[in-house]
Amino acid sequence: SCSVTCGIGVQIHNRVVEAIAANGGRECEGAYSATKVCAENPCPVDCQYGDWTEWQSCTTACGGGQQARQRFENSSSAHGGAICVGTDLELQLCNTQECGFDTCEWGDWGMWSACSASCGTGQRAHQRFSTNCDGGAQAELEDCNNQTC
Repeated sequence: SCSVTCGIGVQIHNRVVEAIAANGGRECEGAYSATKVCAENPCPVDCQYGDWTEWQSCTTACGGGQQARQRFENSSSAHGGAICVGTDLELQLCNTQECGFDTCEWGDWGMWSACSASCGTGQRAHQRFSTNCDGGAQAELEDCNNQTC
């Protein structure tokens, strides 16, 4: 049998001399063992996430904003390995104290960012800025690329 179930292994075949040459008989010819490569199919590779990035700056100076951090795949699943489990993007509230302004005016929403994953559900974001809310900003997130990897 092969020495491994995936990757590259070896298979060894041994011969046993059943009768030693005697009375003028010929010695056994050839090698007593043979080795060949086997199981050349690739091994499964499980997905693994790297460490979380630092938290990004808060989207507002007051009035409640969000900040995000993310992590990336160090290795993607391959050859039947397990997919990454859990989110690759985390959000938290920040600067929740009130601003002290009576009115806020918001600009238009910016363009959506690129999706954080090419498949398996990622997230993308866009933001808008205020004109009189102490330089604040708002961000929205949505899921994207929901198809299975």
